Amino acid sequence: MDVDEVADGQTGQFLEQAWSTFGALIEDTTGVVPAAESEAEHISALAAVGRAMPECVAAGGNGYSELLCLLSRLIGYLPETHPRRGQLVAAVSVSIKGILGPEGSVRDITGHPLLEGDPRTTIESMVGAVRSALVSLRREDPLVGDLLSALQSALTLRFAVGGDLRDLHLLVTAARAAVRLEPADSAFRPFRLLDLAGAWHRLGSRDGDERHLNAAIEIGRRVAPEIPADDWRHPLALHKLGVMLAERYEWVGNSADLDDSIMWRREAIASFERLHPSVSSPSREEAEVRMFRSGLMAALNTRYARNHDRADLDDALAIGRENVTADQPSSRVPGEASIRNNYASSLYQAGLADHDARMLVRSARIYRDLIAVDRDLVSRRRLASDRALTFSAIHQVTGDRVAVDRAVTLFERIRDSMDPQDPDAAVQFGHLAHAYLRRYEAVGDASDLENAALAYRSASEVLRGRLLHRLRAAYAWGRSLARLGEWDRALEGFQAAVALLAEVAVPRLRPGDRLEVMAMVFGLPDAAADCALMTSGPERARKTVELLEQARGVLAEQSLGTGDDAALRALDPVLWQIYERRLSDGDAAVDPAVWRETLARIRMLIPDFHRLPSIKDLLADAGDRTVAYIVVSEHRGHCVAVHRKRLVVVPLEMDRDWVVDAASALYKGLGVALGENPGEPRIKGESAVVDVLGRIWETVARPVLDALGFDGPSPPDERGPLPRMWWIPCGLTALLPLHAAGRWDPEAERWSDSVLDRVVPSYAATLRGLVNRGRRPVEDAAEDAGQDPDVVVIAPDDPSLPGLPRERAILEDYVPQGSRGVVLTEADLPSQHVVERLARCRVAHLACHGEWDRTDPHGSGFRLGPSQTLTVRELARLDLPHAELAYLSACNTALSLTSALQTLDEGLTLATAMHVAGFRNVVGSWWPVNDLIAVRMVRELYAAMASDPGGGDRRIDPRLSPTAVHSAVKALRSRNPGRPSLWAAHIHVGG
Repeated sequence: MDVDEVADGQTGQFLEQAWSTFGALIEDTTGVVPAAESEAEHISALAAVGRAMPECVAAGGNGYSELLCLLSRLIGYLPETHPRRGQLVAAVSVSIKGILGPEGSVRDITGHPLLEGDPRTTIESMVGAVRSALVSLRREDPLVGDLLSALQSALTLRFAVGGDLRDLHLLVTAARAAVRLEPADSAFRPFRLLDLAGAWHRLGSRDGDERHLNAAIEIGRRVAPEIPADDWRHPLALHKLGVMLAERYEWVGNSADLDDSIMWRREAIASFERLHPSVSSPSREEAEVRMFRSGLMAALNTRYARNHDRADLDDALAIGRENVTADQPSSRVPGEASIRNNYASSLYQAGLADHDARMLVRSARIYRDLIAVDRDLVSRRRLASDRALTFSAIHQVTGDRVAVDRAVTLFERIRDSMDPQDPDAAVQFGHLAHAYLRRYEAVGDASDLENAALAYRSASEVLRGRLLHRLRAAYAWGRSLARLGEWDRALEGFQAAVALLAEVAVPRLRPGDRLEVMAMVFGLPDAAADCALMTSGPERARKTVELLEQARGVLAEQSLGTGDDAALRALDPVLWQIYERRLSDGDAAVDPAVWRETLARIRMLIPDFHRLPSIKDLLADAGDRTVAYIVVSEHRGHCVAVHRKRLVVVPLEMDRDWVVDAASALYKGLGVALGENPGEPRIKGESAVVDVLGRIWETVARPVLDALGFDGPSPPDERGPLPRMWWIPCGLTALLPLHAAGRWDPEAERWSDSVLDRVVPSYAATLRGLVNRGRRPVEDAAEDAGQDPDVVVIAPDDPSLPGLPRERAILEDYVPQGSRGVVLTEADLPSQHVVERLARCRVAHLACHGEWDRTDPHGSGFRLGPSQTLTVRELARLDLPHAELAYLSACNTALSLTSALQTLDEGLTLATAMHVAGFRNVVGSWWPVNDLIAVRMVRELYAAMASDPGGGDRRIDPRLSPTAVHSAVKALRSRNPGRPSLWAAHIHVGG
């Protein structure tokens, strides 16, 4: 008997075969000679049970549980030479595997004939029975592998009803044991390895650990193609590999995984068609090939949504037309519902792309017909939701008011039929809100916008919903009410969104979800701050700063894994696991009492764990610092400044369009000034940059400095140190080089007034981060001179950096031989080697290209060679107890030119990322720097920071870096006043 073949058959067929096999085996035991006389009684009793098989079956789940336990005991009694022994093990395995689908997926187990009554009790009996049989066998027994396979099926079922991750870890352990016990030359070894791949896949899908999914894919890639082409499991193995690759694409967003998934799914279909030139209906083969085709359609739909390559959508539509022939779906045809569902999805996308209402109507009809034959309430509700989305699309294409009314009505029915705390409610309430919004935009009835806000609020409050869905809904709740001018009510939505953003814990997210969060909440700090400033009452400035700190703190620190969550994971992995489960499954995943106790224990370790900072604490911590937040919305701009422990609000005459126009002109001018457009004179680009810096001065910088009392340079006889000031540009305003803004006098060809003339400017991601870095005591490098390097210079050989040899020569004066310094010049430096050095240094100088990854800002970093990149994410994982200064002598370390207007991760540039990661002071460049200027900047800045350069003591004092950058930039400006591309690039962060 082929266990998998029987298990993949129809339930009725499987039961009939399993029972007959059991009966024959029990009848055979009448001739068994027991290993000991005392066992004869047991064997006789088991034979009696076999003769009473019909009564056991009639008793349902309880009878099956008892029978399975007894039969498992019989396996241990039969001698290894008994001819029926292998069939008995196969039959036990079949009885468990039959509850799983062809892919090893859990069906609706509550209605399965073998699980009548309490499924938990029956499944627990399965696990116990198989374990009992395993204990009774020798390790070398050839049937151990088959029983381990049965145990894997039982553990899969137990996880399905209990949700305990330990069962999936046991599943992996059982699968690994089966692989180890199978001889290397065994024909069954590839199948044991595929079971292991499946176990890693289940665990990775559930615990969100990309390493587990990677292990599954690695095994699948190696083993699936090696399954003999004439084996019926060959196409199934290829299909499963495609499924795993598609899932990793959803996590990571790597298009190569999606391409490979489609390739392997096509191979699976081709392999199946070679093995089965014709397929009868209904049959296991028909169900299998429909599953393959449906999966391919889903992957093609996904790739079309990413790339908009019409060939993918046409392929999906062709599969649908070929396989959906009857007008009405039949519940008798295995796999038809899935393939029709994906066909409807293809029609939906094609209808939107082509503005073809006929395709959308066909899609809606398919969903209607599927609802009519589907008996599962949850499935019908999701189909109804897809149908409602199709009606919304029909309205989008045709403007038909009736269509959007039908969409709203359907979603309202779905809402009324759901438990408000159903995990899916967050999604469905969000769909309802979007339908209200669409109707509001079509008709203009304010009640629809009000209803949309209420639906978004309901979605955000679904405690068992996915945190990402709730976050999206809370943000939309605030924006909807802001459109109505209901600022106080809108603020509740934005505050809820910021609180949920802290709950999401970005570093724990799958990379694909992490990017979704960053895209979703782009502008959240600005929108929340703008709303707070529009509210009534004297507390609006306080609310604004608190929201900015809370939202930006999460985006800047948690997204890098340097926040509270990373600390908890390092301090107490057990508490982290409880917290992680709550993050995965929503608030209801952990009992409220358990969560309160867990949170109390966490805060014994980390007192301020996920406590958002209050304005009182922020003002106290700020001391005498002056920090200016610059925010902009669709309609207005503001500066909210923390200045001498008080709050100052400065209205600014700008809006979002103004910022985009200024930034576009700036980067266009820089492109010309830097020689990116050979046909245009560079001086023309410089003039454009000068003009933009003047606009920024008059609109943003000068009004802020005037309001704060920094109203001009002191007279020559009264000049002392200039005051320090930190800019925190939020959202789009991070595109503006505020530090370089000034008034240009064209007649005198000089800067008559500017930021550099009034203050020593720096940047920061958050006030909290600035204060926290400032609290750390400055270490005396001499104390550690015998252990760790004081200065680490990373300057890998790179022909594209002609100034690198001169830069190295300058730095050698500040990196004496011995333990106080090290210069790394290898052409392709291993990133791990660099990381180890950085973790122990006080000053880091990176003379290499910076790279900005638009699709994943945290994958940005420093190119160490052709095959090595030091990423922001790697840096963020470091513990940097002594890190005082990072000098980033590289291109684009502040912002990428090419992606500046497409992706801006709330000021998370390479320079600010290094500050968030742990360096107290960071020197970076806003745009690519001329090599001669870069060398001069290095010489002047290090000389200004040296303790006693004239006396020979060239130890670096990073505390001098803000004024050193300021002086060096002003010196460059004095030599090249009309060429800001040469002097305005350098910035200081932190301090």
